[in-house]
Amino acid sequence: MLNCETYQEKQLISAGFGVRLCAYVIDLLIQLILILGARVTFLGLGRTPLAQPLLFSFSALDIAAYFVGVSYFILFTYFTGVTIGKLLLSIKVISVEKDEEGETKKLSFFDVAFRETIGRYLTNIIPLLYIIIAFNPERRGLHDFMGNTRVVYTFNLKKPVKVAPVYVPPPVMYSPPPAEYAQPLPVPPPIIPPPVFSEPVQSFIEPPITPEPMPVFPEWKCVCGTPNTCRFCADCGEPRIIE
Repeated sequence: MLNCETYQEKQLISAGFGVRLCAYVIDLLIQLILILGARVTFLGLGRTPLAQPLLFSFSALDIAAYFVGVSYFILFTYFTGVTIGKLLLSIKVISVEKDEEGETKKLSFFDVAFRETIGRYLTNIIPLLYIIIAFNPERRGLHDFMGNTRVVYTFNLKKPVKVAPVYVPPPVMYSPPPAEYAQPLPVPPPIIPPPVFSEPVQSFIEPPITPEPMPVFPEWKCVCGTPNTCRFCADCGEPRIIE
C-alpha cells in the first residue's frame, strides 16, 4: 500500500531559475521581518552577557536571530515542502530519492536542514552558483544537490489516496437438496376472471311491408274489343273511359 506522504510522478515540470528567484525574494522579505522581530524582542537583553561576542564577532543574540530566520525555511520546507513564496508561485520542494515502489520519498529533516544551512550559505557567498539552475536539466542548484532535492511545479504532483482493500467473498457452490427432502413447488390456483354482467341486447326487426291491394274495377270493354278488369287495357293500354 502506498505511503500517504509520498507522491506519484506524472510528467513533473521543474521550476526554472526565474520563478525560483521570485519565490526566494519573497521568502527573504518574510525572513527579514522575522529577524527584525527577534532583534526587537531581544532589545532588553542588549546589556547582558548574551550580547557579548560568542562565536567570532557574533553574540548569542545574533545566533538566536539567525536560527529564527533559518527555521522559517527549514520547518516550512520539511513539513509542507513549500514556503510562502513557493506557495504563491505554485512550486514545491520534493526529494529525488525513490522508495522500493518507485515513489518519491518524503523529505528527511537532515536533508532539509543541510540544504537550508550549509547549502544556502555556500550559494549566498558565491551567488554565481545559482547559475547552475539555468544549465541543469532538472533545474537543480548546488543546495539542491547537497540536500537531494529538486523544485517542481505543484500542479503536476498527484498525492495518492489510501484505499482500503475490498473484501471479495468466496463463491458459494449451490448443491440441490436430496430427493427425500425435495418438495414440489406449490401450484398457484388458476386465475378465474370475474363475471361480466351486461344488459340483454334487444333486437329491432321492422315488420314486413304489406303492399296495398290494387283496386279492382268492374269488367269493362275497351274500344279495341278486349275485356279488362283494371284501369288500363291490357292489350292496347288505353285507359278506362268512364261514361
